[in-house]
Amino acid sequence: MSLDGHPSFSELGLSDEVIMKICQTKKLRLLSENLDESCLTFVETLDSLSGVRIPAGVSILVREGLLCSDEFDAIIVANPRFVFWSLYELIERSKKLEFPSKISSSCKVGTDSNISKTGVIIEDNVFIDSGVVVKSGVTIKSGAKIGPGCVLGSDGLEVKDTIFGRIVISHKGGVIIGQNVEIGALCTINQGFGDRATQIGAETKIDCGVHIAHSCFIGPRNIIAANTAFGGSVTTGSDIFFGINCTIKNGVKLADGCFVGASSFVSKTYNSSVKLIPRPAKPLPFNLNE
Repeated sequence: MSLDGHPSFSELGLSDEVIMKICQTKKLRLLSENLDESCLTFVETLDSLSGVRIPAGVSILVREGLLCSDEFDAIIVANPRFVFWSLYELIERSKKLEFPSKISSSCKVGTDSNISKTGVIIEDNVFIDSGVVVKSGVTIKSGAKIGPGCVLGSDGLEVKDTIFGRIVISHKGGVIIGQNVEIGALCTINQGFGDRATQIGAETKIDCGVHIAHSCFIGPRNIIAANTAFGGSVTTGSDIFFGINCTIKNGVKLADGCFVGASSFVSKTYNSSVKLIPRPAKPLPFNLNE
């Protein structure tokens, strides 16, 4: 990480030894993500590491006074969470997509739409309706249709304490809309988090008012009914149906062919095809004495 020359880096109050160790790492990862060699993560307590495989070469920010194992490279700091998210925001703010946006001549754009002049790629035969916002970092593959009032590439909601204050962490991981995807009116699709883009698989059809949070991977040929909300880093397989008003909790994974009934709240991962139906409303008699 080339952060030692950043003007805000010194504000973390880290020793030269700690700064040197941090600069030797290559990327930041949350403990819940796939850790690999030369990445940096953090823990508040060592209990967080129970059952977690730590590959060789991983560095972990840990609090002063914790007895650390020799199984990983511990970097001792006063507040691991604060240091981690401060570093994360420093890196995200340094990212810039400066190439001019590339928009196919066959793309049709409605009135009052706003497409970033940098960092956007729109392929052939894409239709963008009126009032759409397309931010830097978004790629829209051929044949896609974007409904009126959609926002593609908005920041997700990840609020953390950093050297910049209590802020919404920057999201610059990008968005990829697959071939022949159709998105209804007033949908929001957030930027990916870190280096993991938010992706919508080919031929997926999305109804109005759907929210897809950062770094979701929505598989091909999904059908998503209106007002469904996906938390961050949800992964879905292919050919899944989501009924109206579903909520999919962050981090959930769903296998190919699942059926998620209307108003379902999905809070755990399913590794094989299942049919999920919420408890239906039931009639109750009126109390005539009230």
